Amino acid sequence: MRLMKEKVCIREVVLPKQRKITKKPLKKVGRPKTELDLHELEKLSSLNCTMPEIAHFFDIPLRTLEDKYTNDKKVRATIDRGRADGKISLRRQQIQIMNDGNPTMAIWLGKQLLGQTERTEISQDIKIEERKVLDLSRLSDNELNTIERALKYAVVDADTSREDEEVIEPIHQASLVNDRAK
Repeated sequence: MRLMKEKVCIREVVLPKQRKITKKPLKKVGRPKTELDLHELEKLSSLNCTMPEIAHFFDIPLRTLEDKYTNDKKVRATIDRGRADGKISLRRQQIQIMNDGNPTMAIWLGKQLLGQTERTEISQDIKIEERKVLDLSRLSDNELNTIERALKYAVVDADTSREDEEVIEPIHQASLVNDRAK
């Protein structure tokens, strides 16, 4: 049976012959708790250091730092406060660099670290093609038969359709003559 007293685990041991209860402290299991210097953590965060860089600085595994960020409110607040201070400092530097005559660096840093973007306008001219609709109800049976025969031999494949070519008038006239003869 285990009892918890003041964060020290104690195991009760019952000896078979003596029936006395003796208490022994348990050995601690796992790695020792890692304490981070919050002042150093804030300075690193204000430099916009990444989590792997911060973990390397403190010589701890990245997973440990991520767990501390997730579970320890003080660590999270320190990192967030440092990053916010870093953004303020960067914005101040941007304005100073811009005033000194080098706006390119200020623009690049703003895009990379502050999420600033350039506004671009896209305009496109759209041509709307007007097409005429064929009212088949006004055509005679002969005219419908002519259209049906023409469509029967029409090429459907887009590569060979030649839909943009002009219709040669004599061929068209010949088809009309054939229709009238029948």
